[in-house]
Amino acid sequence: MYRILTVGGNNQIAEELKKIRSLSDDFEISKALCRFEALDLLKKGAFDVLIVDISTETEEGIRLIIEVKEEKICPCVIMVADNIHKEFADIALRYGVLDVLIKPIKETSASNVFKNVKSYLKTRNNIGELLDKNIYFSNYFVDLLVDDIVTKNQNTIKNAKNLMDYIIKRHDPDCVESCLVLSTMANYILERVRLKHPWIDMYLTEGDLKNHNNIYDIESSKAYFLSIVSVLYEKIRLLFLCSEEDALIKNIITMILTESDSNLSLTSISDKFYMNKTYVSEFFKKKTGILLREYIRRVKIERAKVLLGSGKYKTFEIANKLGYKDVEYFSRTFKKYTGITPSEYKNTKNI
Repeated sequence: MYRILTVGGNNQIAEELKKIRSLSDDFEISKALCRFEALDLLKKGAFDVLIVDISTETEEGIRLIIEVKEEKICPCVIMVADNIHKEFADIALRYGVLDVLIKPIKETSASNVFKNVKSYLKTRNNIGELLDKNIYFSNYFVDLLVDDIVTKNQNTIKNAKNLMDYIIKRHDPDCVESCLVLSTMANYILERVRLKHPWIDMYLTEGDLKNHNNIYDIESSKAYFLSIVSVLYEKIRLLFLCSEEDALIKNIITMILTESDSNLSLTSISDKFYMNKTYVSEFFKKKTGILLREYIRRVKIERAKVLLGSGKYKTFEIANKLGYKDVEYFSRTFKKYTGITPSEYKNTKNI
């Protein structure tokens, strides 16, 4: 028997689910009145599934999903909504929502979702036991891959493929366990890199984090795993132009990556580190092989790609956000680096 906790939607979702016959034998349904009660209950009791209805109190529901993900207090989250906005889809992708139910909830769709939930939970429990026994993979090897990514080891992708092949060869390539192990590894790697480089999320798009739709399909799981490794490796290789040993350069680069949504300049950077502008510029060029001003432009263009791809901002708004006072100059700079204008870039993303 799996335990479900529901919250949101004027507390009607629990009653709707109880009417679905196929759930009665396998799921025990409880409800929380608000986000705070839900968090309290999740921390006190072993709930297997959290169902968050965001149709009435959207912000509270999304905050709850984020908190549950960050605190890791429930293994499976389902979102309920009146319809799927792009923003909701982004949240679902980023914070590992297993599935989405659209209102009004139909028995057929609910039965399919909870069939997947049941399979996921059963497999997850089995995987937990196997991982504890070091049968599937050791965190040691995954941590080595994380180190490859953050140190920009040129063999990173090759090593990722070798680890992936090892997992699949050790087990049935078509089984759900192999799929979930690969997805779990990918998410673990993403979280580890985020800890080392908190700025990375500013340069990741929705497409970068897309879980290739079907976690129960081995090809989708392989694609997701390699995609996460490749994207993280390429972002760090392109943007983090220093080693861990170069403390000053590391601090300068981290500042630029973190504060790209501002009017960054050689002056503001030299003032931040109490150093002469000429010295900072020459030191940066010596250590990285690129002019500081050129690097700042590169970072801003990479950030602009993410903002353009989000579909939330107009070109002039992005230019202002990144510290460009002249939108035409921003557009020319963007085209210089990417080969296309901001508008053309939006079109490639179907925005």
